[in-house]
Amino acid sequence: MEGSRSSAFLVQPGESVAPLLPALRARKSEAHVVPSVPGALDRLVDAAQQVVTDQVDLALLEAHETLRRTLSGAALLMLGTLLAAVAWGAIMIAAHELLVQRMAPWQSLGVIGLVNGFLGAGAAIAGVRRARGRETVEGHGAS
Repeated sequence: MEGSRSSAFLVQPGESVAPLLPALRARKSEAHVVPSVPGALDRLVDAAQQVVTDQVDLALLEAHETLRRTLSGAALLMLGTLLAAVAWGAIMIAAHELLVQRMAPWQSLGVIGLVNGFLGAGAAIAGVRRARGRETVEGHGAS
């Protein structure tokens, strides 16, 4: 029973109850006071300002988190792109070493250049088509 009561209102043996009476009276009077209209408006404005402040703080926190995720994602994307470029370079060197056994070095590099050029052009054309396809779908959706 004693554990469920607040320790602020427990009186130890030998202590007087007198110091607790003003606090109890203040709480009792606060509970029965009806605020005036200007006082209520003041509290309403203060509460509204606090809500706006909290919303701004939350928006800033979300913006910082989004920025952190974006930057870490961009760093991983750059690392992946670098590793893929190194791997592509190694594959092209290996292809050159294989082709140089069958043809002159300049012919081998020409074949590798043509293959890479066609692959790059195909990827660029596919990207343009995909971008145009999205614009067309978005345009029809808005009509």
